[in-house]
Amino acid sequence: MLTTGRSGIWQQYANAILESPLKLLFGFGLFSKEVLLIGPHNFYLFILYRVGLIGILLISYLIFCYYKSIKTSPRFSIRHCLILLTFLVIGLQESCMDERFLFFIIGI
Repeated sequence: MLTTGRSGIWQQYANAILESPLKLLFGFGLFSKEVLLIGPHNFYLFILYRVGLIGILLISYLIFCYYKSIKTSPRFSIRHCLILLTFLVIGLQESCMDERFLFFIIGI
């Protein structure tokens, strides 16, 4: 599989995350240094590395709430679902989000 080297980057981030149960649960912190000189190129791995499983659960809950709100809205449009789907798919290959975007997502 051709991943332009991302699979190696992902493996190094995964190794760092799995080195202790506390790091898996809580992450390394929002302002921690990267494992490599570059980010993980994966939004979900970025969240897991920075804020652990707790952060993944929080982001998942927020995404679920957004989906639920657009699904029950009287102004429901397939465009809203496509925007959400696009965000979820792009997150697999890109982590252009940084701490500021993460704060924006969680509403701080």
